[in-house]
Amino acid sequence: MIAMFAEEMKVPYKVSILHTWLIKIIVLFIPFMKELPEMMYQYDRDYIFNSDKFNKRFDFKTTTYQDGVKETIALTK
Repeated sequence: MIAMFAEEMKVPYKVSILHTWLIKIIVLFIPFMKELPEMMYQYDRDYIFNSDKFNKRFDFKTTTYQDGVKETIALTK
């Protein structure tokens, strides 16, 4: 996802990763981040969604990630 935004904005793709052990130390100094370590399970695997039933039931057209990124960037200009 970050790569898609970087490509659309025509900027270099650069990511830094904080390991869980480092986050546990950081929360000692930044209290509002104290729930972050227990929520890390949400970031260690991909989420897979299938919206076919929802789309069919509500006659809904989902937006692709690529289109969503383009629309988001267009809103910021």
